[in-house]
Amino acid sequence: MIDFFGKVASQYYRLKDNTDKSLEVIRGKGLGVFLKKGGQYIRECTKPELKIVPGGHFEALLKKSYDADDFKRVNDPVKRMWIDYALSTVKRGERVRQLILHYSEIKGKRYLDIGCAYGGFPLAFARAGANVVGIDISPGLLEFSKLLSEDYGVEISVFQKSILNKDDVYSLGNFEIITANDIIEHVDCPDTAMINMVSILSPGGLLFMVIPNKFSASFIKSDGHFKLFGITVLPKWLADRYHNYFYPSHYHDVRYRSLNYYINTLKGLGVSCKVINSLSKNKDKSLKIIHNIFCEIRKQTETFDIDIPLDLKRKIMIRVLRIADLFDREYGLYHKLKKIDYKKAVALADRLILNFGENIWQILVRKGAE
Repeated sequence: MIDFFGKVASQYYRLKDNTDKSLEVIRGKGLGVFLKKGGQYIRECTKPELKIVPGGHFEALLKKSYDADDFKRVNDPVKRMWIDYALSTVKRGERVRQLILHYSEIKGKRYLDIGCAYGGFPLAFARAGANVVGIDISPGLLEFSKLLSEDYGVEISVFQKSILNKDDVYSLGNFEIITANDIIEHVDCPDTAMINMVSILSPGGLLFMVIPNKFSASFIKSDGHFKLFGITVLPKWLADRYHNYFYPSHYHDVRYRSLNYYINTLKGLGVSCKVINSLSKNKDKSLKIIHNIFCEIRKQTETFDIDIPLDLKRKIMIRVLRIADLFDREYGLYHKLKKIDYKKAVALADRLILNFGENIWQILVRKGAE
């Protein structure tokens, strides 16, 4: 263990630099990155993109949870997806931290991550100098957060609390930055959740939400939670029935709603909000990709041979084809508009890409200053 200006450096990484093979990158446990050569510290360098610490406490618990000594040997596609999501927690947290920096300073701000789960978001914001709090209703997931922070030597405060519980929420105080990543679709009452989020957002503060898109062509083909065809376009009661045929012991808590629902609910709470997805400039290419996915979906309905009741299968197919038809009509209109009103065509293309091409919506909310 080496102490350098009060920063403990215990994790060593060989720098892949063809010009000098003797250089080492030494990462102080989440608090700094330094170059070392011949036992001497040379300079502080930019923090690289972090990943899960190999052999750390977090990785050990994840392997135990999935009974896997080697993640590469996990063949079940759904388990593989869940494992990859857990392993990407640090990367996802860093990306959102970088995005928020375009809209707000982070250092010294009070920051709350709702549904902190594996802990990558609290870690990223703590490393940026925020005063961090994370909450989650799952004690099992909170254990991951604690172990991740332990692996990086960063102190974060995480608590078992529900965003739906007013007493839980108000006990936390106010925050200048709040994130709710992939969480709003899992709560029983999203209206209450958004009311509580806005209530503890400081004047002038930012709320950032990441929400899955129920009409994303890719998610209709294979959803981002269970890889089930068509489940995102079903009403909750029907999605529950579909889900339970494959995961009878697993509670289905996913509720998909439209983008307008979230925008209108937030605006009704007196805050400004906007979708900040970065849409492709090549509209024709993006729309063609979406069109091709819907073509694959149509073919999939023709060979939709899974072991579920026939009435359920028909209901799934009817709803899926209804969305595919809606996109095709709008896609045809886009091609007509291109010839007579290019500006309207571009506006329609953006709407189609946002509604059918984006897997997730990124919503940025700002509360007015008092």
